[in-house]
Amino acid sequence: MIRLVFVLCLTFLMGCYSFKGITIPPDVNTFYVENFELRANSAPAAIEIQLTESLRRKIREGSRLTATDINPDAEFYGSITQYRVEYAGAQQGDQAALNKLILNVSVTYSDNIDEENSYQKNYSQNTTFSADADLSDVEDTLVETLIDEITEQIFNDTYTDW
Repeated sequence: MIRLVFVLCLTFLMGCYSFKGITIPPDVNTFYVENFELRANSAPAAIEIQLTESLRRKIREGSRLTATDINPDAEFYGSITQYRVEYAGAQQGDQAALNKLILNVSVTYSDNIDEENSYQKNYSQNTTFSADADLSDVEDTLVETLIDEITEQIFNDTYTDW
């Protein structure tokens, strides 16, 4: 009886690829990330390329999947829909006021093996910075942080099974 339970458990576990909480069905082997479209007028030049490359790198390095543009098993595409700075208010005490940089992205994931895994989601991240700072001085670092966070969210929503 114990052997039977062990064999059944082992068989079940072999049904999916799993590493560090990552779960990818065994028949999904390739992916493609189409260049993201830039729809936010105020966004910095090449932010869509940064996001596209960040997602490609995350999938390559964080999974066993291979990139291809010919009949991929999984596809990602989307757009940067909003990029804006807004006043975030004062901090506690006498510290300077803050601004908030907001990045919104719309993503469509198509699982060409199992359509039930496909989705369309909107992602939003923001970060604050001192209102005394010139955005052009801190923008590169802030954008990199926001892209890393959104990339992580997309990857986790697609390939982790918590």
